[in-house]
This record gives sequence, structure tokens and C-alpha cells, in this order.
Amino acid sequence: MGDKDFRKYTWEEILALPEGAKLHDEVYSVSPRIRFIISRGYASLLAYIGIPLDHPMAGYDYEEMNIKPHWEFTHSDKGDGIYLPADYWWYGWDYGHGGDFLFIDEGKPRGVSLKYMNPDWLKKNEKFFKKYLEKDSRKKWLLEDVIQDSRKTLENFKEVMLLEEQWTKDKNGRNRT
Repeated sequence: MGDKDFRKYTWEEILALPEGAKLHDEVYSVSPRIRFIISRGYASLLAYIGIPLDHPMAGYDYEEMNIKPHWEFTHSDKGDGIYLPADYWWYGWDYGHGGDFLFIDEGKPRGVSLKYMNPDWLKKNEKFFKKYLEKDSRKKWLLEDVIQDSRKTLENFKEVMLLEEQWTKDKNGRNRT
């Protein structure tokens, strides 16, 4: 990942941003060319890797990807031209999973709906739930955290892109990119 300077946001500043606001937008022009965007979603920060539409990896469904970002990919599509530039195919993931603090949780007490859980199981795991409800250990992801967390995903993505380019070149006797 590049050493590009980026603005640091506090949790409160991120909460105040409108949904869809871009916090980070970086283009890596060295082959393979990719774009990396982090934006504010409804419930969490969202990260996206964009690749040129003419790249052999463009068009895959995110479930076909054998790269695992934070949890997993949750998005793949051509850019809409509003939130994501239309000249890229985007693969995205979010920071709103188990252990992540959601924007919509801000100001609400930590809680778990226990009424549908098996009472025997709850009794057996009482110590865990007492500790779970006492301390909120969910992570409030900031921009610098997402950038750091995404480094390995970006590196892996670049490696797979280069392999796909080489495979396409070998298969067709020419490079489609």
C-alpha cells in the first residue's frame, strides 16, 4: 500500500458524515492499476477495490473471489457513477460484523435478545453473557484502522490480478488488458 497522507477522523466526525461520503480515495497507477475507496455506509465503514472494466478479473461475482478481506467480500458490481466511479469494477466489504461497533448502535446500550435462546444453554454460559454485557469490546473502526486492515487484501488482490493477466495472456497468446 502507498504512503499517501490521509486525513484522520475521530469516531464522532465519521458519525457526522453523510452516508456515501468518501473518506479515502487512492489510485495505484503501477501495474496492475487499482483504485481503493473507503466510504461511510449506513451502519459501518465500507472498503472497495476497483479494477479497470477491461481487466480479466472484472465481472466476477464476489463469492467467486478466493481473497478474504475483513470477514469477506459483500459486493461486486460496475460502479454506479455516483458513489463508485463507473469506469471500474468494484469489489467491496464492510466493517459491520460480529465484534464491530455499528454507527446505528451509537448511544444505545449494549444488549442481546436472550428471550429466544435456549434457557439451559444460557444457564451453562451465564459467566460469558455476564462478561459480554458488562464490557462493550466491539471495535469502532476509524479510517486509519481500515487502511491498515486492508493492506494485506490489497497486496493479495494485486497478486491475483497479475496472475489472471498472465493466465489470460498465456491462454489467448495475447494480453487482453
